[in-house]
Amino acid sequence: MAKYVDYTFENCECQCDECGFESIIDSTDYSDINKQLKDDNWVIKKIGDYWHEFCSEECYEIFINSENIKKEGMKNDSKSNI
Repeated sequence: MAKYVDYTFENCECQCDECGFESIIDSTDYSDINKQLKDDNWVIKKIGDYWHEFCSEECYEIFINSENIKKEGMKNDSKSNI
């Protein structure tokens, strides 16, 4: 998971699961965080049993086509968007 909610500073640090790009969202509510990420064109997908966040469609495509995903047996379920 690429989200770290900091209740002390009332924000969330989000990191792209492919390239590591970071974005800070001024909220601790996951609905608000996900909405802001989507508004900023991030891609949020459930892959296997885990949710992943990507800063772009390109990063998502690189991640899903990587050898690590194939070895772990994770499947791309495009219907799993939130």
